[in-house]
Amino acid sequence: MSEVLIAVPEADGMADGDVRRLCSPATGPVAIFRMDGAFYAIADTCSHGQASLAEGWLEGFEIECPVHSGRFDIRSGAPLAFPVTEPVATYALRRIDGVLHVVVPA
Repeated sequence: MSEVLIAVPEADGMADGDVRRLCSPATGPVAIFRMDGAFYAIADTCSHGQASLAEGWLEGFEIECPVHSGRFDIRSGAPLAFPVTEPVATYALRRIDGVLHVVVPA
């Protein structure tokens, strides 16, 4: 299976609790989170409405949508609070030559 790698600029400068948004033709908008020293990547658009999750509120491993207050688990993309009922996509992350990349199946 082939894949597309998308570099995450300056990921090492992210502190725990930081969120970054990046866009790629391969994925559309992606939200990158750093929590407890680990990185997580999910689709940035809420599955309930057209809102950027990177603009939401991160508490632990939960991101709250800034529009309808639905919440998702950043580790699995699973919906955690109404009104969201559909998960968001998650993406693997891989470090190559010291640079963090989002891994997207082609």
